[in-house]
Amino acid sequence: MLQILEYIEERDRMNLINFLRALPREDLYKRFFTPKIDAEKYVSRIGGRDGVILVAYYNNELIGLCEAYRDDGEWETAIIIDRRFRRRGIGREMLKEAAKLILKRGGRIIYGIIDRSNRSAIEFGKALGADIISLDSRTVKVVFKLEDIIE
Repeated sequence: MLQILEYIEERDRMNLINFLRALPREDLYKRFFTPKIDAEKYVSRIGGRDGVILVAYYNNELIGLCEAYRDDGEWETAIIIDRRFRRRGIGREMLKEAAKLILKRGGRIIYGIIDRSNRSAIEFGKALGADIISLDSRTVKVVFKLEDIIE
């Protein structure tokens, strides 16, 4: 059974560290723009930031992470789902739950910065009605209006 929950350090910390450590280099690059991260250090900083952090569990296994942080009135967001569970609507549901929480905090716009080679993430944005804005030769900004996601 799928559960999307707000991140709670005591419950989720080790599961999230293990999830990030198990990700293939290609997936790390698509999410972090680097093929290697210090998972423990990264997770230790998550709890201390003011944002919306969601985790997805399937049968008690952490399979996804959605993060959103305020950035000049807009919210930058990033989602990563275990490859085995992609294309099942989990990312969409995580984004929808994050959008509800962000809306309660006064947010109206969320966006993601995506490498142009990440076609599936760009198509995901288009399918949800996002505007795709070219930033440079390497990246695009995928911009969502919260009300479009929640409907």
